[in-house]
Amino acid sequence: MNTSKILVLAIPLLLLGCTVEDEDSTALEGTWQSEEFASSGQLSDIIYHFDGNKFNELISLKNSEGKYTLTENKGTLEILDETITTESGLTAYQINLTYDRDSNPLVKQIAYISDKALFLGNTKEVTGETEKTACEGDTYSTKTTDIEIVNGAVVSFEEVTKCFLRPSTLNLSFPYNQQSN
Repeated sequence: MNTSKILVLAIPLLLLGCTVEDEDSTALEGTWQSEEFASSGQLSDIIYHFDGNKFNELISLKNSEGKYTLTENKGTLEILDETITTESGLTAYQINLTYDRDSNPLVKQIAYISDKALFLGNTKEVTGETEKTACEGDTYSTKTTDIEIVNGAVVSFEEVTKCFLRPSTLNLSFPYNQQSN
């Protein structure tokens, strides 16, 4: 085969951006654990286990007596074909996590892997009134309860639906370290 034929075959592959890494559906495969962090006066950590298109999320809370409370969530994982370039210039996977629960099942997220550490995106609430009402496209809605507390007493509470965008920035200060299986 001469050189001109090699170039003709290689150029379409370069133009299409064909890479194994961008299309690797097993990129998140395995177990990823955060460091302990403080949450509502308790120590906590989060573990994600990805197995094919399934995931488990395990959240542990350690109270002042040293006892743990565990919360487990399960669901399905979808790694989208297109990656996203974050505001910091890093290329991240676009992922959808669909939890097996009635309330707030879908979370649109981004994921970046570097040196056996997984980084997820920073949550970004939609603030414009028009966008909040529509909550369409690359957004997802979450029902929450807004509670107003004055002098230690609950004055009012209201269930509200908030709209969030798929993140465009990564939380690089909160790694999930890959665990050995």
